[in-house]
Amino acid sequence: MQNGYVEPRLAGLHVVECECSAALKAATVGPDAVRLSSAAAGDLSGRIRRVELRSPCVVRITFDGPLPDGETYTLVLTDELRDGGGRPLCGETSLRATARCGDVNGDGVVTSADILRVREAAGRALVPRCDIDRSGTVTGTDMLAVRRRLTEAAP
Repeated sequence: MQNGYVEPRLAGLHVVECECSAALKAATVGPDAVRLSSAAAGDLSGRIRRVELRSPCVVRITFDGPLPDGETYTLVLTDELRDGGGRPLCGETSLRATARCGDVNGDGVVTSADILRVREAAGRALVPRCDIDRSGTVTGTDMLAVRRRLTEAAP
C-alpha cells in the first residue's frame, strides 16, 4: 500500500500489503507490530485479524472485514518489526489510506471524472480500480456504483 492510497471498490479495505525497505525477521511479524486507527473511530487495532510475512519484505495485514467506507485510516508499522539482524526498521512508519467507493482516480472525491474513467474502461478486463464490483470486467454496473456516490468527499 502506498501512503495516501484510496480504495475505490465496493469490497473496501479488508487486506493491505506493505513493502518494507529490508527483509524482515519473521518472528517479529505479528499483531503487536501493527496499529490501526481513524479520526472518527479512534483505535481500531482490534479489527486486525492476521499479520503475516508474504515475502521477505512484504507484510500482509488482514482485517476482520471491510473497513467502513468514507473514512481515512492510519496504519502504523511499529518498531516491533525487525530486520534479519534484529534491528528496528527506523522507528514507526505511518501510512494513510481512505475507503472511498467510486473514487477511481484517487483524488478523495467521487465526481464525473470518475464516471468518465469507468466509461473509458468499459468492457475491458484487468482495470482493477474501475472494476468497482470486482466482477473481472468493467461494466455498466460499475458506472452506476460510481454515479450513486457522486460528490462524496474524503474526510
